[in-house]
Amino acid sequence: MPIVAFATPLNVILKAKFIEPTKCYDHTILGMISNWSVMRVMFDVCADCETCQIMTRIIRLPETRLFEDIAPRIVKDEFGQTAVMVVETDIGLGARLSIYSADRFYHATPLSVVRTTGWRRQGRLILTTGARGSLKLHM
Repeated sequence: MPIVAFATPLNVILKAKFIEPTKCYDHTILGMISNWSVMRVMFDVCADCETCQIMTRIIRLPETRLFEDIAPRIVKDEFGQTAVMVVETDIGLGARLSIYSADRFYHATPLSVVRTTGWRRQGRLILTTGARGSLKLHM
């Protein structure tokens, strides 16, 4: 009898949430909504296992950077892996789209898409809308 093995999705992100506000940058582009310096990501390390194996990762940015966004967004890459997409701002360089996997920083636009003085039109991440309103990430 042949042995059959099935791969389970790695580190399926279940939830991401900003958890610690910061006042290091008082740009307040989003009005009265806080800027954030810490994000919590919850993920299942074995999504197809009988029992959930939930892990939590805390992402703390350096003092010169912040999450300048309403909320983190869970997206899927071209292979179906989940990731967290956020607008991340460096006080001196401007904003960019950043992507985090469950276990590490994954990718960001190579140049700031927004400078502190206004929008730039250069970026390398492409998002498309999929079935049922899902976002698909192309890099």
